[in-house]
Amino acid sequence: MKSAAPTAAAVANPPELIVAMAVFVLAHPAEAVRLYCVPLETWPVAVSCWLRPTPNPTGSAVGGYNASNAAGTVVNTNFTQKSTTFYWVDAANSRQITFTLKTSDGSTYTVPTTFNVGGPSGVSLSATTTSVSIGLSPLEMGLFALPSTSGIVFNAALTQPSTAGSILFVQYLNNYNLTYNNGSGCAFSYGPGLDSYYPYDSSAVGAPQASTNDSPGIILYSDASEATASFNATMYLMWQPNASASIPVPLAYIGWQWSGDAVQTNGAWSLKSSSRSANQFVVSSGFPAWTKTVQIGQPPCH
Repeated sequence: MKSAAPTAAAVANPPELIVAMAVFVLAHPAEAVRLYCVPLETWPVAVSCWLRPTPNPTGSAVGGYNASNAAGTVVNTNFTQKSTTFYWVDAANSRQITFTLKTSDGSTYTVPTTFNVGGPSGVSLSATTTSVSIGLSPLEMGLFALPSTSGIVFNAALTQPSTAGSILFVQYLNNYNLTYNNGSGCAFSYGPGLDSYYPYDSSAVGAPQASTNDSPGIILYSDASEATASFNATMYLMWQPNASASIPVPLAYIGWQWSGDAVQTNGAWSLKSSSRSANQFVVSSGFPAWTKTVQIGQPPCH
């Protein structure tokens, strides 16, 4: 999140002991905040210093976020050392970090630094679903055949800060359960994990709006008399500043789901039952996390 960079501070505390502090803040949302304190060689007593957030720190912060097709992991903050790098995730003013210095005689001194943190505003995320149906061969949400129709369309909008970034979509597959009644029975589940790839979709830098879609479905095999599908996923909206030493930050998410039950009679498939829905979007600073990517293909039991 965007932070106003305070200047280096030097405070006499007491007069013969100078606490020197340098704070470097990159002027873009979600960029690294680097803090450190350096004892002066001329100090008459041995000292140690560490960071102490007030509280830990105010607002939501992480030590980092690593995301790829293989895994998405959050790095925890560490404010118990002489230097640290962290990232604010949400926006607010008057956030305080305090340096604490302790001398060999047991005396303790502190120097506070206040940050104003800003970022994207006016965030919205919506989803529109299309009915579940029987296509040329699949049981699907939307239609694969031309003229094709997406099963679900996500629309995101926000106001970019002064230094722009990109809108990211990241889809997490909670579960996808399939069954086929083909005499011997066939049941298989996909997930949980990242759906397909990271990111699922993205916008150009500075775009105030972005959209993406999904059209899940299963093939209806001729040797089955019935097939069912049950799907549940979460689409995350994130924002990536256009700058080095930055991470994507979460803004909101939408949970959505669909299910279908198809039966075959005399060589013709018909829809027995179906459902589909998308929840209201939730503003959130929680990061999506995964340990594997889910690639959906033909069930191994068929």
